[in-house]
Amino acid sequence: MNATLKELRKQQDKTQLEIAKKARISVRTYQGYERGDYEPKVSVLQRIANALNTTVDELLE
Repeated sequence: MNATLKELRKQQDKTQLEIAKKARISVRTYQGYERGDYEPKVSVLQRIANALNTTVDELLE
């Protein structure tokens, strides 16, 4: 999932800070998800998907 997060974010020309703010999480937390340090809870995953204008299913592919 971490590669998908980074790829989708870069396709939209967004910063990690922009996505984190939209998902209502800290930028450090979002960076950890992109690096694959840990996995978000389902509720956070939904907010990240919304911030990236995609679905949870696409993030998990």
